[in-house]
Amino acid sequence: MWVSSVTLAAPSPSELASFYERLLGWTISTLEDPRPGDPPEAGWAQLRAPACPA
Repeated sequence: MWVSSVTLAAPSPSELASFYERLLGWTISTLEDPRPGDPPEAGWAQLRAPACPA
């Protein structure tokens, strides 16, 4: 079984992404604010792991 992504719910996606960025040394590749009509805590963050050596 190969897991290519994990989705976590969080009250503040940007704060959670920043936490994992610092913890794992990864980079936030996408950070989106809530869309019009969405609650203020909505939003998306995407982290990318460093490429593993071949």
